[in-house]
Amino acid sequence: EALPDAWWRLLYPLRFEERIQERSDQWELDPYLVASVIRQESVFVPRTRSPVGARGLMQVMPATGRALARLEGVSYRASRLYDPGVSIRSEPATSVSFSTSSRAGRNWRSPDTTPARTG
Repeated sequence: EALPDAWWRLLYPLRFEERIQERSDQWELDPYLVASVIRQESVFVPRTRSPVGARGLMQVMPATGRALARLEGVSYRASRLYDPGVSIRSEPATSVSFSTSSRAGRNWRSPDTTPARTG
């Protein structure tokens, strides 16, 4: 039997819900998809930094952040990627498309494509 919604909210609290909903509406994405990316990438900890340098809730690489800022016509500082408002502003699909231009990103493949070569 399914758990009541209240239990799911206790098990998986949703931080930054208003910002996620706002951006999801703007991008026409399911807010739970955006929240799941954030949960997987940073567990909702804004100051998260990966071993390769990705930063913030959405784990945006500094070069990707710079490119996105240029597209939006705003000033850029890598430290702003830790700001939840800035990090959530980075549309997941756009971040992926910019990331695929990097060396690591070129090896990324969606589950329904041929596996990436290693080595």
